[in-house]
Amino acid sequence: FILNYPIRFTISMTWTGSRLGIGMGMGMVAPRKEPSTVRLLWYKHLRAHSRVSASNRISWVSDQMTFRLSQLIVLFLLPFAPLALAHEGATGVVKERMDLMDTQKEAMKVIGAMAKGKVPFDARAAAKAAHEIEVTAKKIPELFPEGTGGRPSEAKPEVWTQWDKFTKDAEALGVAANDLVAALEASTPDWKAKFKGVIDACKTCHKTFREEDD
Repeated sequence: FILNYPIRFTISMTWTGSRLGIGMGMGMVAPRKEPSTVRLLWYKHLRAHSRVSASNRISWVSDQMTFRLSQLIVLFLLPFAPLALAHEGATGVVKERMDLMDTQKEAMKVIGAMAKGKVPFDARAAAKAAHEIEVTAKKIPELFPEGTGGRPSEAKPEVWTQWDKFTKDAEALGVAANDLVAALEASTPDWKAKFKGVIDACKTCHKTFREEDD
């Protein structure tokens, strides 16, 4: 059985909101006509240890399969580690503003998926997401008190040396988001242009005041 019917593992991934779901499956592969080198070596191993009980052999194989599966899962999840570690070390008001930015990012994804036609357009859901951006934009200045720069914060010193511009950029984001809410609630065809205005407002602020990733 071990020689002729190797095991195949399958792993699938699904995203639900910001949650990552992992699915695993296991099945037998049809036997090959010619034995592989690995099978021949395994056959020799079994013959050399023919006195070992069948139950012990099965237990050993099971342990090896479990170990190998664990390795596959770790390798599969490695690319997603930065997502989980993005806010590592952030506390207090720094973490609060990072969480706020994440909330805005998720809202942008909701609207962006509709703008690109990846999901059916839902005016109510899009307006709700746009309103989330508008509300959180008003909170931005209060989450950047002086003296809260430096790692793990991604805020540049310009936030405080150009405070008036920073607050105006935050205000501009709120205004752009408000315009988008109005367009979505009125079901006007130019809502995508209003959404672009929100994107541009984000980019303008980030270009001056946010540290870029290395």
